[in-house]
Amino acid sequence: MAAHLTVDELADAAAGLLDAARVAEIDAHLAGCRQCSASQADLDQVSVRLAAEPVPAMPAAVADRLADVIALEQQRRSSGAADAADLHRRELADRPKPSLGTLGSDLDKPSRSRFFGRALVACVAAVGIGFAGYAVSARAGLGEPEAIRSPLTSKDLAAQAESLRSTEDLDSHWLSRSWSCAGKVTDGRITDIARVTVDGAPALLVYTSSGGQARVTVVTGCPDDPKAGTTTPLPE
Repeated sequence: MAAHLTVDELADAAAGLLDAARVAEIDAHLAGCRQCSASQADLDQVSVRLAAEPVPAMPAAVADRLADVIALEQQRRSSGAADAADLHRRELADRPKPSLGTLGSDLDKPSRSRFFGRALVACVAAVGIGFAGYAVSARAGLGEPEAIRSPLTSKDLAAQAESLRSTEDLDSHWLSRSWSCAGKVTDGRITDIARVTVDGAPALLVYTSSGGQARVTVVTGCPDDPKAGTTTPLPE
């Protein structure tokens, strides 16, 4: 690739949104491009700092509305009482909806520009609330990798790691406690994390990619005292 990578491409690759072929191209480009490698390092630092920052609280009105919707869904699933669910929906419909303010309410005729302005404000608010909710859940421990029962050994770790990735639905668990902990003792972009036991001890199996080379590392001691153990390259 002759052209430099965009920040969007680097961010999408870090978030696991690109297919394997495109990720391989990006990794190969990073291996030979100092400018893009520096951009990747800057982006990694942004993610680390963002994970360390306190997460803004979700607006009370939005949190209350979300709690009502969850309660309604739980009631519907547990009882199957359609009449009660319909009543609850009507109660929710009668409640005041969360407002973004009264900007422009004193104007007689809303113009198209004001309409799109309000739509833009609503979109920005939705994105902010959505990310805040995701970050809150990740920092609260709701986005942690589930424990995988199959025990592993440090011997022939690469083959076991490849087998695990082919049979389990792994994820990077971005911004989670495990992701933050693993990032302190591993190099490269974290692509997947699995909570396993290795040689009988609990550990994180951390898959990373750097300079076109994929690796897997056994990380123990999270979250208080992380240590990187066995590290082995994975086959291309």
